[in-house]
Amino acid sequence: MTSAFTLDAARKMGLLQALQRVGGDIVPDTCSDQPCRHFLKDRTGVTDSPKLAYCPRKRGLRFVLRDMRTGVEAAAQGAVK
Repeated sequence: MTSAFTLDAARKMGLLQALQRVGGDIVPDTCSDQPCRHFLKDRTGVTDSPKLAYCPRKRGLRFVLRDMRTGVEAAAQGAVK
């Protein structure tokens, strides 16, 4: 989840397409505490945002806090260390 500006930059640089090929995505201009992450039920999400690591717990979703490089590697591998 990021700004529309970052999404546009990622698209222009080919990063969005690369991320989508490995199962990731970018959601622009939304609060990280929206119930749009139902696809993560019974899975663990990865974030570099302390807010996102904490807030979704009330919805029963689990996120771990990792640096961005580790998060991208986890997305590509389908698992987080």
